[in-house]
Amino acid sequence: WGFQLLATILVFLALASSQQNTNSTSPNLSPVNLGTAGGFVMLSQTGISTTGTTAITGDIGVSPITDTAITGFSLTLEGPFATSSLVTGKVYAANFAAPTPTKMTAAIGD
Repeated sequence: WGFQLLATILVFLALASSQQNTNSTSPNLSPVNLGTAGGFVMLSQTGISTTGTTAITGDIGVSPITDTAITGFSLTLEGPFATSSLVTGKVYAANFAAPTPTKMTAAIGD
């Protein structure tokens, strides 16, 4: 449910930023500072799964849960991150080598 909320927020922000303000009486919206969470295209506290054809561009991560909550990606661990043929980017989990646990705690907190 946390992932769904984050995904909904990110879609809303993408749509809001792509809209031009054509009504002169509408207030200008300020960008939302996502902090370190802004470096992820998917960030979840409950897990990330795929069951079919998937192509993700950007980094994904889970915390405070472990990489066992990332399913269907056939991860290859490469020290503080993992890779997958389905992800053009890096995959992070709270149980990976330092400094990843700290990075993930900060991103989830942001």
